Amino acid sequence: MSSPLYLQFSSPSDSITISPEMPMSPDLLAAVGNRIIGVRIAPHHRAMLLSDPNHNCRPLNGLTRNSATSLRTFKVLDALASLAVSRQKSQVVSIGLQFDTNSITLTIAENDPVTAETIEYVSETWRMLRDLSKIYAGKRSSQRDAGADRWQHWVGLSPPVPRNLSLADDLISQLASHVYTFTDEKFWRRLNRWWPPLRAFTNQYITTKNHNLNYEESLLRDSVLAFRMGLDALDVGDKRLSVRWPDVVRRMDTAAECASELLTDKYRLESWVHAMQSTFPLRHALEKVTSHHRYFTELVGFANSPRLHRFFSLTPTFAAVPDCFDHIPRYTLPDGEGFWHTILNDICADTPVSLGKVVATLHKSLSGEDQDPCVHSECALVAHYEAHRGKGITPPFSYIGVSKLSCMPCHLWLKALSERTGRNYYTRGAHGKWYRGWRAPNLGPDPAIWDAGETGGLETMMAGILREHLKEQHGVRSASDSTDASGDTKYEASEKHRAEVKEMLSDGIGKEI
Repeated sequence: MSSPLYLQFSSPSDSITISPEMPMSPDLLAAVGNRIIGVRIAPHHRAMLLSDPNHNCRPLNGLTRNSATSLRTFKVLDALASLAVSRQKSQVVSIGLQFDTNSITLTIAENDPVTAETIEYVSETWRMLRDLSKIYAGKRSSQRDAGADRWQHWVGLSPPVPRNLSLADDLISQLASHVYTFTDEKFWRRLNRWWPPLRAFTNQYITTKNHNLNYEESLLRDSVLAFRMGLDALDVGDKRLSVRWPDVVRRMDTAAECASELLTDKYRLESWVHAMQSTFPLRHALEKVTSHHRYFTELVGFANSPRLHRFFSLTPTFAAVPDCFDHIPRYTLPDGEGFWHTILNDICADTPVSLGKVVATLHKSLSGEDQDPCVHSECALVAHYEAHRGKGITPPFSYIGVSKLSCMPCHLWLKALSERTGRNYYTRGAHGKWYRGWRAPNLGPDPAIWDAGETGGLETMMAGILREHLKEQHGVRSASDSTDASGDTKYEASEKHRAEVKEMLSDGIGKEI
């Protein structure tokens, strides 16, 4: 592919201070970001919010006039998206929501074409949650203090999930079987990476403390022990005939509850690691190991929510974003060090930057490279909404549920589109990574020349981050959670379930987790 006409070459130099006024391709900037920033961002340097907290409290096309109810659905959408991932790796799912007085639509997008199996799985998950919601609503209505319309306009926190309700408990076990079976590959791949070191560190920490643990430390022990007991009950065989789903659920409930309580403090776990003179990412490992079941409990809490019960009475539709964004021709990046000097000239406008090895790195790794472009799922979903806007489509909820944090180019694309349209699309955050082959959806006008208000266009925001990285020689950093799956509905392990863990400890079974 020849160089784009708008890229004017300049003579190589050791540093640059020029200020050219010319646009660049966001796809090309993504490739540059991949080489100079990369995809290996430390776990604790992640999750930048796409908009400020005030925006997050005012989602467009909210579910009700009550902001807390709309906020409640954020984690539900993330949980649905996360538990719709079935493959071991390279699968990312995004889910959008639309509803009117008679119907509700869940639209699913992936980096690859959405399969019929995924649509069927999400549809069946919704059906089971709807049936569970009816059981819980009936239980609430039968309470002596329920009143005629106590729950009809409820806006407070949801009541505790009923326990020992046989119909509900049986359905939860069926739901667990449904979810764990579909997500089997992803679940075990994650455990194979994070479970052995988490278990080893916890045992080492308990031994170092001579089993003299304070309350918070006992939460770590109980979470890891309950999780091990849950894996024992899971006891996966060739045909899964030996799985004891009620035991899996109640033990994983305990593990998830203890972990959630620990993860509310962003520094406690790091202090324990520091005390052990270790570098083990304890917080990240605990998040990864327990996130699957914490998302599961989020769905059960969704079914129990009085505020969200009305949505199960609407006629559901499950749709997939067409795979038109996957039919994007491959392209080849230009060759020559002079080209990469030109790109850096544009990125580092008016900013003296020593090129040093940067040009050589870009030339060696990118010159002449074939690119296999991909529109990421959250961008494809929003582009689908925009393409059908004004054609009778119900306005979408502005929050997009995602199975993993957005990459930096997606973060900036959503921000640029929101600035341009005022529609405030966002996900739960961005991890700061850059991927070559990233492609912005085609919405008609070139996204590179969007008028995005004070922030400038998409290419301006992308170039600004690359310029700051080149100046400071480090990656984009922020601190927030990546897999927080806790909601306002506490799906708490009962005292009986926690007592099971305590009993094992008293019998000496849990001395070595």
